[in-house]
Amino acid sequence: MMEQTLTVDDPLFLKEPVTFVGVLKRTKEQVADAWDCDPVVAVRELYSTFKNPYPDDKTPEKFLEDPPQ
Repeated sequence: MMEQTLTVDDPLFLKEPVTFVGVLKRTKEQVADAWDCDPVVAVRELYSTFKNPYPDDKTPEKFLEDPPQ
């Protein structure tokens, strides 16, 4: 068993740092070799959710054929 502590300090989006604490336990279950994350799907979901506040961010143009306005 191992305890993991993660603190996120992001003054742009958070009023104060946030800390998460979790316990990791060893298991005999098969673990996936890689995360199944599709960057195009992630970009589409993220940039369709809110208007991009950063005019110099060109991420949607890199990943999407028809970027959201």
